[in-house]
Amino acid sequence: MTFAMLVLVLSICVYSADTRAETIAEISVESTYDSNVFGTSTNNEDYLTQAGTYIAHREKTEESDFHLFYAGTAYLFTKSTDRSFSMHDLGVSYSRKLGDGRNRLYAGSTFRARLDRDIFTVYDFDGFLAFVNTKFYATPRTMLRVGYSMERRNYWNLDVSGYSDQNVFLQATRFFPSRTTLRGDLSYGQKDYAGSEGQVLMGLQVAQGLSGGTGVSVRFQRRINVEPGDAGNALSADEDILFDRYDYGGNALSLTLTQQLPFAARLIVNGAYESQSFNGQLALDENLIPLSTFEERVDRISGAGLFLELPLTSRLELGLGYDFERSRSNDATYDYEGRHIVSVGFDLDF
Repeated sequence: MTFAMLVLVLSICVYSADTRAETIAEISVESTYDSNVFGTSTNNEDYLTQAGTYIAHREKTEESDFHLFYAGTAYLFTKSTDRSFSMHDLGVSYSRKLGDGRNRLYAGSTFRARLDRDIFTVYDFDGFLAFVNTKFYATPRTMLRVGYSMERRNYWNLDVSGYSDQNVFLQATRFFPSRTTLRGDLSYGQKDYAGSEGQVLMGLQVAQGLSGGTGVSVRFQRRINVEPGDAGNALSADEDILFDRYDYGGNALSLTLTQQLPFAARLIVNGAYESQSFNGQLALDENLIPLSTFEERVDRISGAGLFLELPLTSRLELGLGYDFERSRSNDATYDYEGRHIVSVGFDLDF
C-alpha cells in the first residue's frame, strides 16, 4: 500500500505544470422498485433510492489528467429502513500518456468508509483501494491492458472480517476491419484474512458492429477457485450486502444488444445465465437443515434486461430500466421464481 501511494505521488509531481484546472460536480438519483430486494425465497419487495454525488478538482494537460475527488452514495430503503446505509470515497486518480501514440498509464488511490444505521453497524468499515494499470498497443489493431489492484477493509464491529484483496489482470483486444472486436482476459485474485482464498477468472468476448447503429456482443466467463476457503466464514456468507465472489466458482454466458436511437438516445438489451457452485457450503432445506444428500449449494441464475439512456439536455440524462431474474437453487433460501426490477434515474453534470 505504501509503495503504491509513493508511485502515485511521484507520478503526479512530475507531470507538466501547464495545467487547465476546473471543478467537476455530478449528481445522480435513481429510484428502483424491486420485487425481491434481497434475492431470496422470501420475496421481500421494496423501493430503493440511490442518491449520489461526485465532486472533483481536475487538472488536465495534453499529456495527463489528475482528479482529486469525493464520491458519496446513500442507499435508502422505503420498507426495510434499517438496511439504509451510505458509502463515502475520498481519493485521487491520475492518467498519463506514454510516448507519442495511444498508450497510457493509469493509477489511483481511494480511502473508503461505509456507515449503517444502529441495528446494522456490524457492516460498518473503513478501507483503502489502490490500483495501477497500463494500456498499450502492440500493433495498431491489438491493444493490451495489464494491471494490479489492492483493497484493504477493516470492519469496526467485527474484527475477524478484516481482509485484504489483491488482483492482477491481463487483457488482450483485437480489432478487425470487419468491425469485429475479439477480447480475452485473465485475472487472479487473492483474499487474505484469517485464512486465504484464491480465484482465477477467464473471459472471452466477441463484439460485432452492425449497420444502423446496432452492435451485439457475446461474453463467456469462467470462475475457478484455486485455494477454496470456508464459504461460511465471517460476514462473507451474507447474501445481500457482503456477497463474496470467492465463495463460488462457475460459468457465465451473456448476450448484449446495443441500438443507437434518434436524439442521441441508446437502447441496451441483454440476457444472461450463470451457474454458481459454492465450495464448502451445504445446501439447506426450508428449515435451514442440510439436505440428506449433503450436497453443496448450487445456484443457476438466468435473467434479461432492457435499459434506455436518453439525454434531455447537454447536462441532464434520463435512464429507464427493467430487469427480470430467476434463480434455480438446491438451497431453499436462494430458490425463487420471478424477480422484477424497475428503475428510473437522472444524472446531472454541472
